[in-house]
Amino acid sequence: MRGPAASAGVTARMESMKRVGFLRLLESIDSGDGGYPLASGLDDMLVDYLLEKTGRWSSNALVSIDSSLARSLYTLLSRVAGR
Repeated sequence: MRGPAASAGVTARMESMKRVGFLRLLESIDSGDGGYPLASGLDDMLVDYLLEKTGRWSSNALVSIDSSLARSLYTLLSRVAGR
């Protein structure tokens, strides 16, 4: 991982880490293993949305896509919204 020294903070090294992560994603797709799991992508999307709206994040059973309660809640809300 080229870029700032290993002693630099996580924020300073973020660009380098994103390049490595993107390369690993492309290699995974190329090898036939697929890309990013849909459930993880939905979870990330929700975290980003809530952080943008509230500036805070707390992982719990109501917001984690791995929780059956949260999946049921999102399904219900999607149906109410007509999607």
